[in-house]
Amino acid sequence: MSPELVKIPKPSRLPIGNIPNKKKAMSGEDLRFLLSGRVVVEEKMDGRPISFAALDPQLVVFAEDLRRVHSIFYWLPGRYAVFDIFDIKRNLFLRYDERTELAQEIRRGKIRISGKEAVLFFPIPRIALGKFTLEELPQFLGAAAYARNPKNRTQPALGEGIVVKPHCDQFLAEYLAGKIVREEFTDGITGSYLRRPFQPNIIDPSKPVIIEIASPGLMQ
Repeated sequence: MSPELVKIPKPSRLPIGNIPNKKKAMSGEDLRFLLSGRVVVEEKMDGRPISFAALDPQLVVFAEDLRRVHSIFYWLPGRYAVFDIFDIKRNLFLRYDERTELAQEIRRGKIRISGKEAVLFFPIPRIALGKFTLEELPQFLGAAAYARNPKNRTQPALGEGIVVKPHCDQFLAEYLAGKIVREEFTDGITGSYLRRPFQPNIIDPSKPVIIEIASPGLMQ
């Protein structure tokens, strides 16, 4: 399969809370399948989805391009937060553990992406791993590894939301992921970031990479 044929994965809205477009909500059948086993809960970062091809091994790397501020200001260890990797030879999306390890190998320069500095890549942070009901998932909202208050960059801020994926290998035709976005975030969007003055996030490769973060809901 050619890398150009692998489309950027797009999570469906999980049917909970305020959903602006009900047609984009995950079906009941897909929801039951998603939550029937262990899932990985990851931070949903506020960037522009983009893909890259790695030649050895043959991978398609999907990441959030976080160069500019959309609605959340970040202080980051890199520009590209890797959220999925597709293995062309095996024709599947990699499970969380393998994907995270390969994202770190990209950052260390062991897997090269043409034209891009290795240190600009880092794995999307994980919030939780386990079996959860739909009603339990909102407890993970707000968790963020790199979000900062733009007026005080040392002060943490809340994240955009969460993405929930099965903790298993997934073939392309079976890709399934759900998301929940904080209502404050949805309500606060007043227009496209492209129509606002350019504001960069802080890209600081010396900043430690955070693999797992604690959920605000679990800390209460």
